[in-house]
Amino acid sequence: MQNKTNNAFFNLLFNKDESTCFSSSAKGVKVYKLTQETMNNNANEFFCVNPLSLDLDQSPTKDWHDAKVGRRADCNVTTFRNILIEIDSPDFPLKRQVEFIKESGLPFSTAVYSGSKSVHFIVSLEESLNTKEEYRAMFKRIWIALGKIPDRACGNTSRLTRYPNGYRTEKNKMQTLLHVGTRVSNQALEAWLVSKGVPADHKEVQTIARDFNLERPEFFFHSKLRFATKKFLLNGAPEGEWNISLFSAVCDLVNNSANYDTIVAEVFNITGHLDEKDYSTIQSAYERSNAEQTTTGDRV
Repeated sequence: MQNKTNNAFFNLLFNKDESTCFSSSAKGVKVYKLTQETMNNNANEFFCVNPLSLDLDQSPTKDWHDAKVGRRADCNVTTFRNILIEIDSPDFPLKRQVEFIKESGLPFSTAVYSGSKSVHFIVSLEESLNTKEEYRAMFKRIWIALGKIPDRACGNTSRLTRYPNGYRTEKNKMQTLLHVGTRVSNQALEAWLVSKGVPADHKEVQTIARDFNLERPEFFFHSKLRFATKKFLLNGAPEGEWNISLFSAVCDLVNNSANYDTIVAEVFNITGHLDEKDYSTIQSAYERSNAEQTTTGDRV
């Protein structure tokens, strides 16, 4: 039964010749073809919400990246079709999340229980959007129409989301598939947005920030953050480089006057997931950088 259900889910979101990232890690980047095996492997916990290039990396960032091998990154998204909506708020328990989305009338295509505190809804469009900018603008319109309650970081085109019927190891729970419907006509979504008072020319949608979080803090653009830090906050890092990149970025953020809560929020927005090791690394880097600043101040 699981195989049949997962096939319907992935065949709705993707076309048969497309590829995407499947992973057991929130930091996964490897791209695979859609096959019976990749669509029905409950060892996976995540998949990339949109199709990715399997054999082309538009912008390699590391020496070991191969321009002929795809990886999960915004620059390698091939089709802007699927829009992820997630509500991760203590004010919205699971039952209320489902009620809220249904009451809103949002036309959605799929819903998956994350195995923890949220349900992941996907709006899969019949006609894909043309550019990343159009995609982000559409996400922002939906976000505004839903009262700015969903997680803003889901506007990332290469965002990972929960794999249906995957086993969530740290929670010892299954990520249950709740709903498989159909792709949403662009006209139906447009009509819903207009009915919610968010037409295409809505004033808040005219300027879309350069990054996937849509509204970064001012220090992101105007501070003296190193380029490597900004790149990490936007694109993350391969699993083997994650911890060292995280530690370095946190130190740089502290040196640019970011407080602990802001740092945690910024890092969380990269993948939508932080584990105990991540929190430990952030805490260690934060304390070290603050101690170094205190020592330097004492010497002056």
